[in-house]
Amino acid sequence: MKSNALAMVVALTVMAGAACSRSGSTGPAVAAAPQEKHYPLVGEVVSVDVARKVMVVRHNEVPGLMPAMAMEFDVSAGDAAAVRPGEHIRADLIPSKTGNYRLEKIW
Repeated sequence: MKSNALAMVVALTVMAGAACSRSGSTGPAVAAAPQEKHYPLVGEVVSVDVARKVMVVRHNEVPGLMPAMAMEFDVSAGDAAAVRPGEHIRADLIPSKTGNYRLEKIW
């Protein structure tokens, strides 16, 4: 009796494993999203437009990307509401293929 139960468990495990591997191969192929490049940014907030979710930051050089300058960055609504002109920040700068830049993980 024990050997029949053991055989049944083994058979069910093998069938379940086969079903799992088949279900993954029948769906559409999903390409992995390309990894976004992140650059560390340090600067001072010049102005914030909460309605547009845009922040102007005078920042240090971003090695490998751009020289020091003041420019607009897209930010989340929460970040736009939380920062004030004159504050010094650190953030992750993320360029997009359209030429816009956004800031994340602002502190």
